[in-house]
Amino acid sequence: MKKEKEREFKEILARISACGENLTEVDLSGFGLLNVDVELLCQVLPGSKITSLDLSWNNIGHGGIVALARVLADTQITGLNLNENEIGVGGAEALAQVLADTQITSLDLCHNQIGVGGAKALAQVLAQTQITSLDLKWNQIGDKGAKALAQVLADTQITGLNLNENEIG
Repeated sequence: MKKEKEREFKEILARISACGENLTEVDLSGFGLLNVDVELLCQVLPGSKITSLDLSWNNIGHGGIVALARVLADTQITGLNLNENEIGVGGAEALAQVLADTQITSLDLCHNQIGVGGAKALAQVLAQTQITSLDLKWNQIGDKGAKALAQVLADTQITGLNLNENEIG
């Protein structure tokens, strides 16, 4: 992480730790977060007032998403942007395991290489979540992933779904 971003990241962590009621949205997009940074963030998120968290364009990968998944149920986050984080199938599976216990209504997983396996993992839990908006653009879910999602959509609260650029025939 560059020095300026590192300083800003530490300031944001301090503000979250102070539980400031005015801090409800955190945008850490493009910060270049490492797993250790995500771990630090995960220490301060529970009990905070954060309702919107943007971690897009960080490439946090599987380790970062697993750390985040461990604390999501203990947060007030309703909007989560994980666009461009290379979480892969395993990251989507880790996230799927906790989604039903979260308050998330808007989830952006665009461009994360979740593939068919990730789409199937999400499909298994979507009916138990509060998600109304789901972005899965550019994830290579293919026909099988789209079919798994289609089979559960009627039982979900989803009103907005983006499946563009997913190799769906």
